[in-house]
Amino acid sequence: MIHFIKHIALSVLLLIAAMSFSQKSRTDSLPYLPLLKDYETYSQSNTNLKQTLNTTNNYIKKAQALNDRFFLADAFLKHAITFYHDNNYDSAQANAKKAILYSEYARNFKAQMSANNLLGAICYNTGDLKLSETYYLKKLRIAARAEDSVAFYATYYNLGLIYLQRGEYLKASDFNFKGIPYFEQQKDTFNLLSAIQLIGYCYQNLQDIPTAIRFYKRAVQLSILTKDKYQLTGVYLDLHTAYLTKEVKDSALYYVEEALRIAKEEKDEFHYTMALTRKGSLLINYKEPRKALPLLWEAMNTNLTSQRIFALCEDYAGLANAYLELGKYDSALVFAYKGQKIATDQKNKSVLESCSKILFSVYDKRGNADSALKYHKAYIEINTALKKEDQLRGIAQREQLFEKHVMDKQRLQEQLLAETKLEKQKQINLIVFAASFLLLIFLVISIINYRQKQKANLQISHQKKILEERNKEVSDSINYASRIQQSIMPSAELLQEISPLCEVLYMPRDIVSGDFYWVNALPNRPHIIVYAVADCTGHGVPGAFMSLIGATLLNQTITHPNINSPAQALDYLNIELPKNIKSNVAGETIKDGMEISMCLIDFENLILEFSGANNNLYLIRKGELKLIRGNKQPIGQGFQNATLFTNHTIALEKDDTICLFTDGYPDQFGGPYGKKFKYKQLEDLILKLNPLPLPEQKEQLKTAFYNWKGDMDQVDDVLLMLIKV
Repeated sequence: MIHFIKHIALSVLLLIAAMSFSQKSRTDSLPYLPLLKDYETYSQSNTNLKQTLNTTNNYIKKAQALNDRFFLADAFLKHAITFYHDNNYDSAQANAKKAILYSEYARNFKAQMSANNLLGAICYNTGDLKLSETYYLKKLRIAARAEDSVAFYATYYNLGLIYLQRGEYLKASDFNFKGIPYFEQQKDTFNLLSAIQLIGYCYQNLQDIPTAIRFYKRAVQLSILTKDKYQLTGVYLDLHTAYLTKEVKDSALYYVEEALRIAKEEKDEFHYTMALTRKGSLLINYKEPRKALPLLWEAMNTNLTSQRIFALCEDYAGLANAYLELGKYDSALVFAYKGQKIATDQKNKSVLESCSKILFSVYDKRGNADSALKYHKAYIEINTALKKEDQLRGIAQREQLFEKHVMDKQRLQEQLLAETKLEKQKQINLIVFAASFLLLIFLVISIINYRQKQKANLQISHQKKILEERNKEVSDSINYASRIQQSIMPSAELLQEISPLCEVLYMPRDIVSGDFYWVNALPNRPHIIVYAVADCTGHGVPGAFMSLIGATLLNQTITHPNINSPAQALDYLNIELPKNIKSNVAGETIKDGMEISMCLIDFENLILEFSGANNNLYLIRKGELKLIRGNKQPIGQGFQNATLFTNHTIALEKDDTICLFTDGYPDQFGGPYGKKFKYKQLEDLILKLNPLPLPEQKEQLKTAFYNWKGDMDQVDDVLLMLIKV
């Protein structure tokens, strides 16, 4: 029976597989696919425990970094399962509870069910049947709410195990008979096998050994069909017990030896340990207790290490029986009492029956009549309870009812099939008549539609021609506007003449742009050059109109007698720009303006002056990037609490690089997850490219932008200016 304990872990894995499938259909599972693949690889073998734990730990960190509670629940669950297979129940339990917490928040029903199933298995293995039942019932409720029939009926098996341990065989079999029709319908061989095996065990415990063997042999066929050696080993152990009960010792020995062989080949410690216990019991039955002792001690020590409480029950009972046969009554009492204590706590009536019988025998041989009588009565009471004929009849009735239900269902299907054939013939005749009539109507309608469509096509063709002509006019106008806008900015030749060590990356989103750049040398002082990079409100045509006004005002600042710094130039723009734009049109307030970086460089004295309106400046010097911040206010009207702009004066060094830019580059969406490029990544890129010549830096920046953008649309105008000192 004990092999059923570990089977709960297998039902956990079924749920995990189902959940993994559902997650892979989610588009946001892409960041986790390498980790999930590693987990599937490492978790196939118990020898890869360290790699599996490392993978699940990285999975948790990845989900935490992305604040993804759905996959965080799955990560903690896989972490818990890994600890469970290492028999580290404390860590498994802690991680399973975290999985429940996150899965409830994210409505991840699969993770909720699997985590509750795992906690039920842990409590079952450690002997807390009441709490185990609580977790399984909770899983059952979630499965019903999620309409997950597989999880729902599979839980019947786990609940059946609990009632089996309590000796409630009627209730245990009842749960599994309920699941059989569903498993057969779904061709779910795994769960069908489990249910059939458990029902066989119920018959065995009620001393109906022939029926038990019939169910076990059906389970063997299913195990061989599915090549499930783990389950096959467990069924062989059950057949061993059944034949031992019938006193067919040759068959009992055959099946326990087969179980030992397969478990050893598959490195199945759980079944191998159990087979040792069963073979030890068989040797005692053969009156060879000395050969049995090493097997039972090895099994007991392994089960102690793995905290398998129910398995220890059987080991203690076996050791007590061996020492009884050897006449070592003190040792027999010690192990019988140990087995009795655990069996009492866990309500394991089968082991309790064995221990009571051993205690009776020891005290009887020692002549202690009172104690012998006490344990003899206990043995009789438990034995009677385990053999209740009404439970046996109850199982048989349910089996008969189930078979009758199947036969009735087959008769009903045959009757329905005959009635359906007759009804279908009537329907076919009606359909032929209706189809002929509809075909005639359809033919008439098609002729009418064809004539109307011809007329409509002529109208559409005429309208299309008009639209094409208008589109060409608009395109020609926008292209001409682009040439006008280009004329306000220095050409590549003029830029090289004014400032040879300057490169501009300029990529409008549309034909015309809301971004523009401006470069001018001070009159009569060609070593002092003023640079500006501006981003006007909007892009396309509206932004282009604003850029024309902005460039015109900037031209005025060069010769204005009261403007001696970039900050004063921005203050001038802040006053003059609203004068050129109406603040209210058709009752709507206009808040057009611009964001601008403006700097003055004295190349002779190596001095930089900078001022910014919602724009900043980068200074790259000796492998380090320094951010010079502008004021957090734009140029324009409609903005509250406007103040005078700040002028920053900085001493330059030879080979310094200055970078002016708008927000189009860092705000571009792209990359593997469709996210913004962001300023931090731009700073790292500029710093990395700084040792290269300016033209190559520009090309590398352009390439990096298009690589990041990929197939996504450009979201804004892009403008970036590099100046070498």
